[in-house]
Amino acid sequence: MTAYALIGLWTATSGHAAPVPDAQVAVGVPGFIGAAVTAAPLSPKPDADPWISTMHGDTDNANTSNHPGPLGTNPRIRSATGQIGQFLWHRDGRLTSGYLDVADMSSGLAAVDPATMGVLAQWFPPPGEQLNAVYMSLDADDAVLVNSKQGHIYRVRRTDPPVGPTFTMLRDLDVRAELQPGEQLLNSAYDSYGNIWFTTGAIPQVDANTPTTATIGYVTPDDRVHTIHLADQTEEKGITVHGATAYLLTAPAGATDHPGAVGTLSALRAGPQGPNTLWQERFDAGSGIAPGGFARGSGTTPTVLGDRYVGIVDNADRQVHLLIYRQDSGALICRVPLFTEGASYTDIGAIGYEENDRDSLVVLNGYHGPPLGVNPTAHDSAASVLAGINNGYNNMNGMSPGVTRIDVADGACSLAWQTPERIKSVPVLSTRTGLVYGYTQDPDAAAAGLYVWYFEAIDFRTGRVAWKIRAGVGGTYNDTYRPGSLGPDGTFYQSVTLGVVALADAP
Repeated sequence: MTAYALIGLWTATSGHAAPVPDAQVAVGVPGFIGAAVTAAPLSPKPDADPWISTMHGDTDNANTSNHPGPLGTNPRIRSATGQIGQFLWHRDGRLTSGYLDVADMSSGLAAVDPATMGVLAQWFPPPGEQLNAVYMSLDADDAVLVNSKQGHIYRVRRTDPPVGPTFTMLRDLDVRAELQPGEQLLNSAYDSYGNIWFTTGAIPQVDANTPTTATIGYVTPDDRVHTIHLADQTEEKGITVHGATAYLLTAPAGATDHPGAVGTLSALRAGPQGPNTLWQERFDAGSGIAPGGFARGSGTTPTVLGDRYVGIVDNADRQVHLLIYRQDSGALICRVPLFTEGASYTDIGAIGYEENDRDSLVVLNGYHGPPLGVNPTAHDSAASVLAGINNGYNNMNGMSPGVTRIDVADGACSLAWQTPERIKSVPVLSTRTGLVYGYTQDPDAAAAGLYVWYFEAIDFRTGRVAWKIRAGVGGTYNDTYRPGSLGPDGTFYQSVTLGVVALADAP
C-alpha cells in the first residue's frame, strides 16, 4: 500500500476529504494566543487591469485581497487531506485550484468545494505534459490560463451546470518550437490587450533542470508568437503584468553567474514585431544563492504599487535591499537595507498596498530558512513517509526573524514597523480587516522537537501581532512555503504538507 493510501488521504471526486491528521501530540501549548479584534478596514484595492485571480491575488502580485478575514472571534478550524493549492477565486465565490493526483503524481486542475475543501471535478493535460500550476491564473470568463513545462499553454474554462462542475479546454498553444535547447516553460500571464506573455525558466533549488538561457515572448489573440532569446540569464519568478506592461526579472546564469553578479528588472510591452523594452535596470545579485534561498537573483516576484511604482528585493551579499522603481521610467526611487546585516534574505513576494499618497510593502525575512522537507511520491511506503514527517526540517528557529513594512511617500522610503516574527508561507493582507494573515510556529516547542503550527494575524498599521490560533501539530501541518488565501466568506486557507487547513470565525 502506498504512503498516501495508508494515511487515508483525499477521495478524488466525492466533495469530501478526511481531515489532516496531527503527527505529534500537543502537550503544554496554547490553542489561542492574544485576543480577538475588531476590523479596521483599509480602502479597497482597485481591481488590476486585466481582472485576473492568481496565487498572489492578481497580476499586480500584491498579495492583497478585498475579501474579509477572521478576527479571532469563536475561531473554527477545519482541514482536509489532499494536494490542492494555488487557490483561484471566481467572482461568484467558486474555487478552482491546482491539483496533484497521487496515484500517478500527475498535475491538473480541480474544482473545489470551499466549505469542505473536497474535490468536485478534475482536469488533466494530455499525457506527458506536466503543468506548472504555481503561476496559473483565472480570468473574468472563468477560464484558467496554465502552461506545461513541456511547452504548451492551455486555456481551460470551468462551468457549473446542475450536474456538477466540468472543465473544457478552449485553447492549446504549442510554443515548443520557440524554446531553446534545455528550456522549459515557467509561467504565462495576460496583458490588458489579451496577449499571453510567457517565459522559460526554473527555480534552482526546486527544479533539477536549471537552464542558462531564457526565452521571453507573447502570443497575440490571433495566435501569432513573438519571442526574444537571452543567453547567460534565466527566469526564476512569475510575470507581473500591469495594464499593457509586463515586468520580468532575470537572474545571472552560465558565464554571468559569478561573485558580484547582477540581475535585471525589465519593463516590456508587446510591439508589432516582438517585445519592446521600455526600460531595464540592473540590481545586485550577489555571489550565489543565499542560505535557505531558492533563487539566484531576486527572491521576489515584482510587486506593482498602483500606477506609480514597482518593487523588488535584490540578492546583495550580507544584506538585501528593497528597491523601488518608477513604472514610467525605471528610475530608482529607494534602496532600503532590510533586516540585520549577515542575516538578511527573502524568497516570498512582498505585500503591496497603496492608499492616497502612500505606498507600502511588507517584506518577510527568510534567511537560513528550513528546506522543503518531505515530498513523497506515489511509490513511497507509508513507513518511510511517516518516519520522516517530524524531522528537523520542520524547525523554523534557524531562520532569521523579521517581518517589516516599508512606506514610500513623497519620493522617499521609511520604515513603518518591524516585528521579530517568522513566516515562510505566502501571507495575504485583507483590506476589509486591516490584518495580514500568515502562518508560523511555536519557537519554544520547536526547540524541543515539537512542531506546533499557528495561524497568525498582524495589524497592518502597527505591526502588532493580534493573535495566533493553533492549526495543527507535527510535520503534516508544515506549510512548506506554500501560499495562504482568503475566501469571499472570510475564511483563511493555508496549504500544508498533507492538505489544507482553514480558519474562520464561527457565528
